[in-house]
Amino acid sequence: MPDSNLLQQIESALEEEYNQYSSILDLSEEQTRLLAEKDPDVDRIADLMAKKIAVLDEIKNLESRHRPLKDSWDKLYENYSENEKKRIAEWKDNSLRLIERLKDIEDRIAEDVKKIENGINRRLRDIHKGKEVQRAYFKYEAGPPRFVDRKK
Repeated sequence: MPDSNLLQQIESALEEEYNQYSSILDLSEEQTRLLAEKDPDVDRIADLMAKKIAVLDEIKNLESRHRPLKDSWDKLYENYSENEKKRIAEWKDNSLRLIERLKDIEDRIAEDVKKIENGINRRLRDIHKGKEVQRAYFKYEAGPPRFVDRKK
């Protein structure tokens, strides 16, 4: 006789993990919107990245906490009905689709961040060139030190 408590626990665990992945998706979509702006708010984008890292840490903790439960499910899988197996499979499939969608969005985010980084680097190079030009035209010749407090 299969344990209905295990079934409920595994469903609850998978739902909890799915919800965490959903929150990362929401943050990633917001990040994508910010990156699409003409002058993106780099600080806000960095804040979203930090939030995503915190959620990923939470997912890692959840997965390690759920590992014994998932191992039990794997061992007792054959004892459950097809309908019960299907419910768990749907949670796993939904999570997998969500993770694949997240991967696509994160790839786009990485490309957009790289473009912003290149733009910032280009501006910094322009600033450095401007400083070099300024130094070339306005050289300040350093002469011997003058002592102002000495009487001549």
